[in-house]
Amino acid sequence: MAAEKLTKRRLIQICFVLGVLLFMFFWRTFEYSEKNEIKKEAFFESENINKVEKQ
Repeated sequence: MAAEKLTKRRLIQICFVLGVLLFMFFWRTFEYSEKNEIKKEAFFESENINKVEKQ
């Protein structure tokens, strides 16, 4: 692969793509965490209801 000079335009393009990738990574991470928390809360609530019904 031939070495090319890093131009201002190419640097901006690299930074933009890196920014998009980081944004998507953090967005999906937080979205997954929120859904996981909801599932955990629902699971523990159903366990508590089952314990009360058994007593």
